[in-house]
Amino acid sequence: WEKEGFVIAGTASDGSGALEFLKHNSVDLILADINMPVISGLELLKKIRKGNLSDAYFVIISGYAEFSYAQEAIRYKCNDYILKPVEKEQLLEMLHKVRRLAASKKEEDRTSQKMERAYLARSFIAFIFGKYYYVNLEFIEEHMRFDGSIRYIEIELAEDMLDEELSDEEKRACQRKLFEICIEYLGDNADHCIFDVSGREKIYDIGFVYCDFMAKESLKTEREYLQDFLLYLREEAQVPVIMLAGKKVDDIKSIAKSYSTACILRSCQGFKNRKDIYYYDEEVHVQGNGAVLCKNEIDALLLAVEQNEPVEIMKAVDSFFGEIQKMGGMYPGGGIKNLNINYLLF
Repeated sequence: WEKEGFVIAGTASDGSGALEFLKHNSVDLILADINMPVISGLELLKKIRKGNLSDAYFVIISGYAEFSYAQEAIRYKCNDYILKPVEKEQLLEMLHKVRRLAASKKEEDRTSQKMERAYLARSFIAFIFGKYYYVNLEFIEEHMRFDGSIRYIEIELAEDMLDEELSDEEKRACQRKLFEICIEYLGDNADHCIFDVSGREKIYDIGFVYCDFMAKESLKTEREYLQDFLLYLREEAQVPVIMLAGKKVDDIKSIAKSYSTACILRSCQGFKNRKDIYYYDEEVHVQGNGAVLCKNEIDALLLAVEQNEPVEIMKAVDSFFGEIQKMGGMYPGGGIKNLNINYLLF
């Protein structure tokens, strides 16, 4: 068996034992005698196919030459029917066939997974850009698990910390390597990672849809989970990486809001003290030692612009700059005006 590239995964003295084994184990080939106690080989085949227990290559070994047995076996997708005494050459030929089929299936599965992941990425990117289609939502919900609150997190190369001599092509290679490491780290949740969401020339990003269950299942807080994830990426990729954590939202339908806030963080991080992880909730809404956003005044100005009311626009502009001047006195430094105008333009 080993010489032909096979390992015996298990044996059973009857069909009942084989069924129990298959409930907990995956195999590529099943060889069953047609005449066994409790459950015969033919009954075993029927139960496996009807219950979708396994799509393994199934071979019945029989001492009976009657064609009726072969007909019945073929009806339930028996792949081969070998009469006793089994000749070595016939068995080897069958094993070679199974091996070729297994290799072909693995390649098909890999291709299918790549296509599926590409479609998922396109659907998700369209979704976060506000192109909402129910068919996209259904596909996304089939492939991503959403338990608890959700954040869009941009994982990106900290370009200002990269070697200045690196070419764009080399930076893209770093980005691809980083994506592969993300996939490896997330395991069963790998579909929560999307390559190059921004699609912009000078941004080397990976989108990550964080959900509360990830930290909970790791017995960590959200911050601990993200910090450990970031440290792993830095150690494995050997490149400077940062995270931009968008606003938390209640469900996937609101992910576009979280994405937009991560984009705000991207455009605002130049005005901030350097951090490993930037949280929108802290950087924009909470006053601290850094620059503060005049959100109420900006919202009023945007509303006046949307309504195209020149008098209200002028009032809102005056109020906006008046607040900036006040804040400038409380928080000295030139960053506050730049931050607020940058947010307004965004």
